[in-house]
Amino acid sequence: MVIILTKILSENWFSNYTYNDRCQLTGIDKMVVDYAQRLQTNKLTIIDVGCSTAIALKTLRNTLKEIGIGSYIIGIDIDKKVKESAEKNVDLFINTDVTKITDLNNIADIVICSKMALLVTAFRRYEIIKKCSDFLKKTGILITDIDDYAQPKILEEFKDIFKYDLPPLWTLKKGLRNFLSEYRFRRHGHFRKRMKQFEKEKATKYAEQIIEGWNRLKYDQKFAIKLNILIFSICQKLFPSKPKN
Repeated sequence: MVIILTKILSENWFSNYTYNDRCQLTGIDKMVVDYAQRLQTNKLTIIDVGCSTAIALKTLRNTLKEIGIGSYIIGIDIDKKVKESAEKNVDLFINTDVTKITDLNNIADIVICSKMALLVTAFRRYEIIKKCSDFLKKTGILITDIDDYAQPKILEEFKDIFKYDLPPLWTLKKGLRNFLSEYRFRRHGHFRKRMKQFEKEKATKYAEQIIEGWNRLKYDQKFAIKLNILIFSICQKLFPSKPKN
């Protein structure tokens, strides 16, 4: 317990493994394709911060290839356990803390930062998003679901439960597998709704907005967020997931 508390208080993060269709389920692939078509480019440099085994990036590369768009993909993850798998799925894998990287500035058309900074505290979020903006070319975009601590309206949360958590019963007509597949897609609607994209300058401002949002929170709200991080981290320690190659 002492080790876990120390790790949380030092604002480090734990392993968060990915899956091959993450980009489809979260809407990232559509954003990437729309960006490429808007710029009328046939080659993209993509950086994924917190890529885990990068199996989702392998799928994204294939999606782009099918429509004639090439890609150079860089994956970044601090977790040593994903290194062997990740190196097979990207052109370059960097196995270190993203905030320590200094030689990737201004090279990326797209930087993806999805889920990996949801369960760290405010200053760590700021550092990560600021670093992501540094990686972008002037015309590049950041795709992220990291929030700025804006408080959702209760009515909206209830609407989302019915919209994303309850698949229609008619899907059972096509069998249980179809029902479960539809349920999984709808559950990820929460992430699709949160997914945002920013140009380089706006991404830098968004990093600052995260700190401002945190400072506006009341003490009990900050405590609840830190408690949630702690509980999640303890659960990961007790019931660790396995990376998918």
